[in-house]
Amino acid sequence: MVALLGPSRADQVEPFGIGTIAAKTGSLVEIWRDLKQQLYSRDVRTIASCASGQTNECAAASKLLMIVKEARQYQGKAFFGHLNRSINLLIKSGPGKWTSALDAVKLGVGDCRAYAVTKYVALLVAGIPADQIKLVALHKRLGDQDHLVVSVRQDDRWLVLDNLHHLILQASEEINYEPLYVLDDTGVRQNILLGELRRSHPTASKGHQAGNDLRSVQ
Repeated sequence: MVALLGPSRADQVEPFGIGTIAAKTGSLVEIWRDLKQQLYSRDVRTIASCASGQTNECAAASKLLMIVKEARQYQGKAFFGHLNRSINLLIKSGPGKWTSALDAVKLGVGDCRAYAVTKYVALLVAGIPADQIKLVALHKRLGDQDHLVVSVRQDDRWLVLDNLHHLILQASEEINYEPLYVLDDTGVRQNILLGELRRSHPTASKGHQAGNDLRSVQ
């Protein structure tokens, strides 16, 4: 079940230029609701407190703080490029699940969800406004797999931070991706064309139901 966006965010420009409607139910909605609370209530607060002092809980937070500090030496796309590359190298690609940023850093292994969530939190810590950062669930045309990336808005353009490469491309340049859902500080929104995407990819339709918990991710 879905409902139209409220007027305050209905006219927002989404990554990949898609139109969206708010998803109210489903596994992805439930997962993101719980995970978002962890990211804001635990991860961001822990990282902030570790900036002023060191405790045994600060090991993972310090790694992210160092990445943000080093990235701040650069401007524009170079800033995002440094942050993207550093987190790509910080986490080893492997089997994973939905997890908080600090848990992903502690574990050191994960799939696209671990990379994307960690970058999401790092961008928040770097001072990027929450409404300028989105997690975007995608379907890869080549490989028939679901994927998760971070998209951040700069100068009216949505840039993509991807664990599959170190390049910082505009969302419009990522032609292999079909956007499915947008996850941000307001919740989960679904591409209004998702029904058409299902019909064009019958082999993936089972995984693209409203509120889907990403399957077959990288």
